[in-house]
Amino acid sequence: TNATNAVNATNATTAGTATNFSGSLAGDVTGTQGATTVTKIRGTTVSATAPALNEILKFNGTQWAPAAIPAAPVTSVAGRTGSITLAMGDVSGLGNSAGLNVGTVTGTVAAGDDARFTDARPATGTAGGDLSGTYPNPSVAAVGTKTAAQISTSITDTQNATSAATVSTIVKRDASGNAIFNILNATSTVATNSSASNFSGRSFLFYDNSNTNKVTMQAPAVFGADYNFILPTTAGTSNYVLSTDGAGNTSWVASVAGNLTSSSVFSGDVSGTQTTTSVDKIKGVPVSIAGLLAQQVLQYNGTNIVNKQIPTCSGTEYLTFDGSDYLCVTDAGSGTPFWIAASGGIETTTGNVGIGTSGTPEATLDVNGSLTTKASTEGVSGYVSSKAAYTIPDTSVNIVRILLDDDATLTLPAFTAPSGKVFTLTVFIKQDGTGSRTMTWVGDGSDTIKWDNNAQPSISTTADTITILQFTKPSDETVWYASKVWQEN
Repeated sequence: TNATNAVNATNATTAGTATNFSGSLAGDVTGTQGATTVTKIRGTTVSATAPALNEILKFNGTQWAPAAIPAAPVTSVAGRTGSITLAMGDVSGLGNSAGLNVGTVTGTVAAGDDARFTDARPATGTAGGDLSGTYPNPSVAAVGTKTAAQISTSITDTQNATSAATVSTIVKRDASGNAIFNILNATSTVATNSSASNFSGRSFLFYDNSNTNKVTMQAPAVFGADYNFILPTTAGTSNYVLSTDGAGNTSWVASVAGNLTSSSVFSGDVSGTQTTTSVDKIKGVPVSIAGLLAQQVLQYNGTNIVNKQIPTCSGTEYLTFDGSDYLCVTDAGSGTPFWIAASGGIETTTGNVGIGTSGTPEATLDVNGSLTTKASTEGVSGYVSSKAAYTIPDTSVNIVRILLDDDATLTLPAFTAPSGKVFTLTVFIKQDGTGSRTMTWVGDGSDTIKWDNNAQPSISTTADTITILQFTKPSDETVWYASKVWQEN
C-alpha cells in the first residue's frame, strides 16, 4: 500500500500513494509528472485557446472551448415554475396599491356584471361649440365659421345650378360640356346678348342674342407649349390694332392707313408708285446709269453707283482692272505667262504671277521692286516626327516644326532656284516627353552648313522644351548659314 522508495513500478494496481514516477502520461492528461496538461475531458478535446475574463468552458459540438456566459432565462418566479399565478403576498413593497377595489360607491371600480350597465348612458346638459341647445337633442348651429343658414343657402344654390342662362344661379355644364352666359352691356344692367362656351374642347364660342349664330375662337390643333395673351389695360384708340411683343403682352398700335394701291407713293431707295417703282439708291448710295450697254456692270466710284463697260478680250488678251477701268491686255510671253511686266503689262505662268518682272515669274507671286504691307503671316508646318532620320522635303514654307522622338539626323532641303534669291528657314526643335534626344544637321547633296560659332550649338534637353534654329542660303551657293535663335530653359 506504500511505495515510498519504489523507483520503477511496471504494475502498481493496489498502490495508494506514489510520490514520484518517470515517463509520459497519456489519455485526458499528457506530459510528464512535472509538466502535465489536461488536453481532454472524458475523451473530448479541450481547445488550446486561453479563455477571457468571465468566460466559461462550453462544448461547441466538436471540443470544449472558451465562450461567453449566455443570458440566463427566467426559470422560476417566487419559487414556482410553469404557469404561475401571483398572490398579493408574492409581491413586496407595493402595499395595497396593487389592489383593485370593486364596488358601487365612490373610490371603487364597477364590476363587469354591475347591474347598472344595462343600457347606454345619454349625455345631458348644455351643448357647446358648433352645437346649440341641450343634450340629448342639440342642434347644429354652425360648421366652422359658416352658420346653418349659410350652409342651407349654399346647398340650395348648388341644387339649383343650371346650364341655362338663368339670373343668380350657379352655372354648370350640360351633357355636351357647354354652358350659357348672359353678356351685359357697358352699364352691366341689361342683358344684350348671350354666348356659349364649350369647356371640354379647344374652342371658345360666342353666340348671338338668339343663340342661333356664333363666332368661334379656336386654339391650334398642335402647338409645342402653353402660352398666354395678356390684354391691354384700355380699350385702345380708333383704327388701332392689337400687337404682341412675342412674350404674350399685347398693346394697341397704330395701323397702316389704307391699302397698298397703284397710287401709293414709295420713298427711300425706291421711288414712284406700286406700278411705277424706280430704284434710285442701293443701301442709300445713289444710282446713276447713263448710256447702258450690253456687258456693262454696276460699280461704285466713290460717290455714286454707275454703269461700267467690261471689254470683250481676244484669245491672246486678259482682263484686268487698272483702278478706274477694266482693260484687255496682251500676253507678253510665249503662251500662258501672266504678269505685270516692267513696261506695265500683266503676265502669268501656270500657277505663278509676276509684278514688274522682266521675264517669266519664278514664284507663285514674283514682285520686282519694293513691297509694302500693313501686316503679313508666314506658313508653318505642324510638328513632324523626326524618328532616326528626317529630311525637310522642300522650301514651300519658311517655318518647320520637328518633334525629336529619337536621336536623329536632320537634312536641310535643296534650294538652287530661282537664281539670285535667298531662302531663310526657321526650325522649331521640340524634345518629346522623354527628353535628352540629340540631333545632327546635314545639307542636301553637296551642301554644307556653317554655324555662327563654327560648331553646331547645343539644344534644350528637358522633356517637352523647344529650341529655335535659323538657316539661310542663297540659291547660287552651296552653304547654309546657321545659328541658334532661342532656347527654352
